[in-house]
Amino acid sequence: MELQVCKMEPVPRELVMNCSWNSKYVTSLFPHNVGLPLPGEFSFSTISSLTMLQNLSLSTDQLTGNISESAFRFSQFVSTIRYLNVSNNFLVGELIVQDGMPYFDSLEVVDASNNQLVGKLPEFEFVVSLKVLHLGNNQLSGYHLPAFLQGNSMVLSELDLSRNQLECTLCTLFTLIQMKHCTDPS
Repeated sequence: MELQVCKMEPVPRELVMNCSWNSKYVTSLFPHNVGLPLPGEFSFSTISSLTMLQNLSLSTDQLTGNISESAFRFSQFVSTIRYLNVSNNFLVGELIVQDGMPYFDSLEVVDASNNQLVGKLPEFEFVVSLKVLHLGNNQLSGYHLPAFLQGNSMVLSELDLSRNQLECTLCTLFTLIQMKHCTDPS
């Protein structure tokens, strides 16, 4: 159901984000589709009780904050999440902090492009189903590509690392020739 052009008043944040009453049944959360204003500091603890969450889109919601401090460390949906889109916000920090990181058994799509994320490219050692990875237009840096980009261990078909401070060139990415879409990181 598309509700974007219905000219509905925004649903009060307190009503929508209190998901404890139906947390067993929520599989998709797209707050911007119903006009839910989410600008400002966001904590993933708000939705951490959504144990069946598969699709989460928080793109273009003017979110701020350090994603590495709040993101997935305490979230219970890490084993069920398939689609994660936090693009076009003002999030800072490292996308994935490796210490004690749980496995994302089902994660297929990650779009964290157009933020202010820093650090090296995540290793994604704990992701086995990743097909699409968009990290363009951030402040990621480093010279060496993570191991997951150098082997055939993943089913990655789209990769966008453009507009970062990565020092690898397209020549370094020649092993990614099997991908349908690959954007030069330089």
